[in-house]
Amino acid sequence: MQSIVNFFKNAVPARMNENNSPPEKACNEESTTSADLERNRELKILEETIYDIIRDVRDPEKPETLEELNVISEEGVHVSRLQDGQLDIFIKEGTHSTADEINKQINDKERIAAAMENPNLRELIAKCTEEPDDTY
Repeated sequence: MQSIVNFFKNAVPARMNENNSPPEKACNEESTTSADLERNRELKILEETIYDIIRDVRDPEKPETLEELNVISEEGVHVSRLQDGQLDIFIKEGTHSTADEINKQINDKERIAAAMENPNLRELIAKCTEEPDDTY
């Protein structure tokens, strides 16, 4: 499995709207084309792939994964294609008292780049994202 960081560098961009909720999906069946159906199918596959990758990320302060802690859910992953090639991540509205500040920090590309230069943080992230040992 490719690393999470590399996956997100190469992933189709994801973005929520200004209310931290997924973009509205068109429900007008009359105007749905085969291209729209194919695009929706591709986005659904991408959402499932992203979920499959991030669900096993471990909390740095606990032994459980984000999925085990109910921090993420498959229904909570939404992807939409954008022209600018940017990936934005938002926590679900109403799930944290400082959601706006968390969203701002996690989407600050310069702050993330600086953090990844810190060997201790890089090691912590590597530990939290390493694949689980399923061998007994």
